[in-house]
Amino acid sequence: MAIRKHLVLVCALLAVSLVAFGCAEDAAAPNANEDEAPVLAPTNLQAVVINGGDIQISWNASSQPNVRGYNVYRVDNIESSIERLNGSPLEVTSVVDGGARFGREYDYRVTAVSTKHAESAFASVTIRNREAPPSDRNGDNPVELD
Repeated sequence: MAIRKHLVLVCALLAVSLVAFGCAEDAAAPNANEDEAPVLAPTNLQAVVINGGDIQISWNASSQPNVRGYNVYRVDNIESSIERLNGSPLEVTSVVDGGARFGREYDYRVTAVSTKHAESAFASVTIRNREAPPSDRNGDNPVELD
């Protein structure tokens, strides 16, 4: 009987040690430690100037099922700055950048974001926003051009 108690104690200590040092895998969840598949970037990224200087960015959705949304980045090629335009992943495939400045060249980069918050490589497109429209005679209001 004493040998049996010691054997149970030794087995329990061995199991605790294996778990504590990461040597044992959880048999109940064999895929718990596996990473999710990498997320593929969106495709067919396009940018067009609309509404007198805003820039519309659109893309085709990533083909992977584990995509939670998209991040859109604007790179100002004059200032060499990069800014993410959205606070949280977007669930749409088209946005309008109302903060684009006239006469600037921008790179727009869009990444797919997985359900576990990993970002894909980015798709990119470069666009030059048109020059500011001329002002009226008083220099106060821009004149609409056809």
